[in-house]
Amino acid sequence: MTACTSPRVTSLAAALLLGLSGCGGGGGGQDASNTGTLTLGLTDGPVDNALEVVVAFTGIELKPAGGPPMEPIVMDATACDDFDQATGTCSINLLDLVGTQRRVVFSEGLPAGDYQWIRLLVDAERDGMTSYIRTMDGRMCSLWTPSGSETGLKIVSGITVTANGVSDYTLDFDVRKSITNPPGQANPDQQCADNYLLKPAIRIVDSTEVGAIAGTVDESLLTADQSCVLGQSGTYDHVAVYVFDNPDGDTVADDLDGDAGDALTSASVLWNDTEQSYDYEVGFLLAPGSYHLGLTCTADADDPALDDYDPDSQEDQAFHFVSERSVDVAVDETADGSFSSSQ
Repeated sequence: MTACTSPRVTSLAAALLLGLSGCGGGGGGQDASNTGTLTLGLTDGPVDNALEVVVAFTGIELKPAGGPPMEPIVMDATACDDFDQATGTCSINLLDLVGTQRRVVFSEGLPAGDYQWIRLLVDAERDGMTSYIRTMDGRMCSLWTPSGSETGLKIVSGITVTANGVSDYTLDFDVRKSITNPPGQANPDQQCADNYLLKPAIRIVDSTEVGAIAGTVDESLLTADQSCVLGQSGTYDHVAVYVFDNPDGDTVADDLDGDAGDALTSASVLWNDTEQSYDYEVGFLLAPGSYHLGLTCTADADDPALDDYDPDSQEDQAFHFVSERSVDVAVDETADGSFSSSQ
């Protein structure tokens, strides 16, 4: 795996030279006399209607402050479920990276300094199957993003590579918010007559300043709500916890619809046969911080492309929350976010 170059460049020294010259690393907020290590990891929030969500990444692009974007960097082949040596394409099933799981896709030396943005380059063409979603009934469906192969998935938050140190960041690729199935995208020539749209919903956090939330859900909360449905296994399906930023302590849980009130991330609530309980875990939350949690058993009814829930309405709604609570998170600690009927 190389830094700041195409797959043809194999030495780190050559890559760093490119970073200081041809890749634009010598201008702006960078210190050309020092380097630091940048580590990037991927994690993901789960989704209810898929067995796999495979994205084919073709590289990482960084924009130094005050300089042009660097040449694409190839991801670490050992981090990939499948790696194409000829093209440098790294395919990863994002659903393997939920909760506090992450996969380091890049860790190399770069010129120290500020970087304006990161872009994940992907091969996700309409009607193509390089990136794809496997639905719950086993169908393979194309996963595409408009102009994805040209523009990639851009994370606008800046990062800093510390001189003579390690700067560690995690990209939270929230699939629940990122994938929609808009009408009019059918392709009858495919096994799946749908093209699922991949819209970037990625947040970046400093991995050294994060905590987690985990907990159980009292089954009586689910039993009491007529919208909660038992699946074929005899346990409740489509149960999830939405996590919202709560700096002022007055946040109200809302659906995913693309506005500023969207959840930061989410976690599926699953039956733990060993503990005989419904459990969930969500990681990589900036800490210290305050968060508001919304428990729903109708996550499958939340269309991220629509505003399909009104928290002020007294009428029955297809998507809604069963319970809400708030919790504080400390660095390197896991806060208890359990939901009980006594709350």
